[in-house]
Amino acid sequence: SWAFMLYKNQFLMDHFSNVKSVRDSFSIDCNKGNKKVILYSGAFLANNENKSSIKVNQREYSIGHRGINIIVTDTCGIMVDRVNVDSYLSDRYIYR
Repeated sequence: SWAFMLYKNQFLMDHFSNVKSVRDSFSIDCNKGNKKVILYSGAFLANNENKSSIKVNQREYSIGHRGINIIVTDTCGIMVDRVNVDSYLSDRYIYR
């Protein structure tokens, strides 16, 4: 399991575990008010679940497939793009 957050070119958090799920939350402060971000990674080896969750203000943005799930937002948490890379099969399996 791996969850990390880059914000304005800096790591805000970075959690990794081979044996358990990882979860973290934080707020993004912008001129439109605070946005709460919740990250969850539950890898197969951790809990036999292959689950991903990326929420901004309680709205789910993760594609949620097996592998690496990424969302890109602007500085106020508005989603610009999202992608999933199936890291189990190969890097040729990319979903948007």
